[in-house]
Amino acid sequence: MNNSASASTSALLEQFRAASDGLLYRSETDAPFEVVHFPQVQDSSALPAAIAQLPDMPEGVKAEVVELPYFFRNMVGDDPDAGEEEVKIAQRFRELQELLEQRLQEVKVYKVGKRRIQALVLGKTATGDYAGLKTTLVET
Repeated sequence: MNNSASASTSALLEQFRAASDGLLYRSETDAPFEVVHFPQVQDSSALPAAIAQLPDMPEGVKAEVVELPYFFRNMVGDDPDAGEEEVKIAQRFRELQELLEQRLQEVKVYKVGKRRIQALVLGKTATGDYAGLKTTLVET
């Protein structure tokens, strides 16, 4: 990767970090997001193998792929009973979703696991590799 592409990717990862800072994905546990980058992956068919190499990934479990709007559906909704803080958090999630959709191509969510699920929001960057966010959710 040349220096300008590397700088572009670094700036993108920093945007993801800033946009997700302080947000917690709500499930049976509330978990923060962390930025992930797969500089070696240039094709979506190589993503499952790269994901399997991450720490905390259960062995032999296939990823379930879901669309980004479905994944964020409970985070971005306008609840008429929501307080001011909840409204602000929902707005930040809408902004995060929009950023991911604008800056990544082919963005999808890869969910790995049964009860304790590692969820990766990944898409192709302008430089051709894959990046996004990772969080943990618990579903029983």
